[in-house]
Amino acid sequence: MGTRNKPQQLKSETNYEGAFKSYDRTPEEEALAAWTPDRTLLDAGTRASFGAARQAVTEGGYSGITNPYARARAEQIALEELSDRESSAMADANLDMNRLDLQNKQFLAGQRRPQYVTTRTHGYNEQPNQGGGFLNSLIGGGLGLASAFI
Repeated sequence: MGTRNKPQQLKSETNYEGAFKSYDRTPEEEALAAWTPDRTLLDAGTRASFGAARQAVTEGGYSGITNPYARARAEQIALEELSDRESSAMADANLDMNRLDLQNKQFLAGQRRPQYVTTRTHGYNEQPNQGGGFLNSLIGGGLGLASAFI
């Protein structure tokens, strides 16, 4: 059996010089930074839909109940449930608006993150010894000579 050669330890070192650089905002980024969701449209649409449901309850949604106390209590319960659902819908819509605003800010922050720009690289790197001795140089020379005649 043959002996195994120790792996060669190669030395290398690379140094980078540079700086973090950020760029000026573009007009598109300025417009995106100034954008905010329009909460008045959200409020108006939500209030209108629940207002129509509230009106339907008060204008005869329970006219089939002949007992005035039972009808008043049923209307009161329906209005309370509508109010609960309206406040939940407003809170959910407000949360969605805040998410939109936060996503906008996160996107802009990612775009504005300073980038490291390399201005100079220097160092050294040792190359492994590929020499195989006299036999490799003889074969290499013979192949070079043979290719010249082809």
